[in-house]
Amino acid sequence: MIRTATIDGEQANRRHLTLANGTGYWRSDLLISAETDSPAPQAFLIQQDPETLIPSHFHAQNQFQVVPEGSGTIGRHELSPLSVHYASRHTGYGPIASGSKGLSYFTFRAVTTPYAYFLPESRDKMEDVPRRNLMGDTVALSDADALRQRSNVVIDTVLERQPDGVMALLLRLPPRAAHRVPAERADRFYLVTGGAVIARGQRLPRFATAFATADEPDFDLAADEEGLELLVLQFPTMALP
Repeated sequence: MIRTATIDGEQANRRHLTLANGTGYWRSDLLISAETDSPAPQAFLIQQDPETLIPSHFHAQNQFQVVPEGSGTIGRHELSPLSVHYASRHTGYGPIASGSKGLSYFTFRAVTTPYAYFLPESRDKMEDVPRRNLMGDTVALSDADALRQRSNVVIDTVLERQPDGVMALLLRLPPRAAHRVPAERADRFYLVTGGAVIARGQRLPRFATAFATADEPDFDLAADEEGLELLVLQFPTMALP
């Protein structure tokens, strides 16, 4: 299964929410899945108000978070474009503090979960499973001129491949270059961070996303005339049947 979404097409559902501690944020849902979907991917953008704090918490599913704009911290780690964070299920992380101009971050989950469990009050709901908090290297993105002038394919490692397959890569493609993303048996999200991609005949612009299930074959894509920078986020690999 391949599902795609663009941030421009989803801005109509952008809404402002407020936490119990007074922290405000805007949320825009990109991919929303019904309970009957299998798997049920989830992708949304959070735009946290300036100089606010989201307390430490955890979720029941694995997730990636990607910072495209703004600044702040997650725990002791500095956040800036382009930061990538991975938290496994039932792993506490945070707090998330935004800087003076706010902080934006995408959240990607291969399986939808509607709840955040805040700590320490929800610690009794935390399952006794292996826990991981991973911060990838901060990657500098190219401007429009650099994208158009690129002449070769470059693949940057953002988060080193883990024993269970979790990893993050940034593909940098010249204009109109084609590339095949090798697919392990793992669910994957793709995020366009610069230029635009042509995937299965569909043009996806900056900050569009695509989700591919573990049973999808290799993902063929091509940069359009602007060039392309594409983030690949891979979840844990699945055992063969």
